[in-house]
Formats: sequence, structure tokens, C-alpha cells
Amino acid sequence: MTRIVTSTQLKQKTGEILAYAIENKEEVIIQRYDVPKAVIVDYDAYQRMREAQRELDFRRIREIAETVSARAAHLSDEELDEMIFAAIEDIRHDLLFERLRRAAERVSARAADLSEVERANLVSSAIAETRAERRAG
Repeated sequence: MTRIVTSTQLKQKTGEILAYAIENKEEVIIQRYDVPKAVIVDYDAYQRMREAQRELDFRRIREIAETVSARAAHLSDEELDEMIFAAIEDIRHDLLFERLRRAAERVSARAADLSEVERANLVSSAIAETRAERRAG
């Protein structure tokens, strides 16, 4: 059964909560102000999720390649290059959009009680984190 804890409970009982997730092979949802913000899962489950995401990404790339291949039979090299470039740009756009969405969530979660200057600093920080994710990913 999925367990839900507050961020305060996590601070107070980190070891117990980690042990629960690991021993029971169940996720623990961390809430802040009654809003889910994170999930703790055991490492094997995390690896399975990452592998499933990779499989989805590769499947999408294969589908794009098959579509391009089917259409490419009658295309010139220039038209083929344009299609490939468009497919790559679509994938980049989707990845960037997802990173920006996560950055916006981080800013939103942190910005509730901040001044304008603090919000501006937080946005700058989120942008820097997004850039770092992009370089790492």
C-alpha cells in the first residue's frame, strides 16, 4: 500500500521512511502543504522505471525512423534531410518542454512566500538547474 508522508515527517523519520520503501518495495509519496511533491521508491523500482522510459524513448525513435523510411522511398536527399531534421527538432522540443515544466514546478513550490527579489533569484536558480539537467541528460 502506498504510504503518504509530509515533508516534516520525512525530516523527522528519514531512516524509517526509507526502510519502509526498501523493505516493502512500495513507494512513499512526500507531500508539502497537502500537495504531492516527490516519491521515494526502492532502487530496483527506480531502475525499472528508467528502463521503461528508455524503452518508450527508443520505441518513439524507431516509429519516427519507420515513418521517415516509408516516406523516404520517393524523396530526394534534401527532402529526406529536412524530414530527419524536423523529427530531431520535435524530440528536442519535447525534452526541453519537459525540463521547463519541471523547473516551473520547482519554482512554484518554492515561491509561495517569497519577495519579488527572492522570486527572481529562484527563477534564475531554476533556469540554471534546467541548464545543468540539459547538459547532464
